[in-house]
Amino acid sequence: MSQRKPVTPRGGMMMTALRNHAAALAACLLLTAAPVFAADESEAGPQGRLATILAGEEFGDGAAIDAMGYPSPETVLRVAEHLGLSDGQRAAITRIRDVMLEESRTLAPDYVRAETELETLFATGRAGKARVRALVFEIAELRKQLRFINLDARLKMRLELTRDQLAVYRKLRGGQS
Repeated sequence: MSQRKPVTPRGGMMMTALRNHAAALAACLLLTAAPVFAADESEAGPQGRLATILAGEEFGDGAAIDAMGYPSPETVLRVAEHLGLSDGQRAAITRIRDVMLEESRTLAPDYVRAETELETLFATGRAGKARVRALVFEIAELRKQLRFINLDARLKMRLELTRDQLAVYRKLRGGQS
């Protein structure tokens, strides 16, 4: 009969599995946080993020999505004359933008409140694991919803514009057609 070695705190299969799990979790957190850090570099805290939301702009990687041919309704309306939008297209794109902004504005106060509370907890030295965790999860859920609202509007834009208009748009934005 073979003897089993006890799992020790410094070794063994269980500790190896836990270390691997922790490393994977850390990698996932870094990957999902990257867009957040990118957005924070150009914005002044929660109020800057609020301005971004209310302007209908994407956090972090909107420019990359835009370059892939999924324009934001706001930007398309700014260059409408160059694209030769019909009155029907302009009306449809305005509706897409208005719905996107209205949906974003319903979430914006909760998002800014949670971000502000999180920053305040750290600034005042009162950050505790349970509350920080709750706020991080709340912020992540709100960001997820806000991001989907923006991306959904971009998907709808592809249906409104012709191939030629998309090609002109990409050239205007500095991309390839």
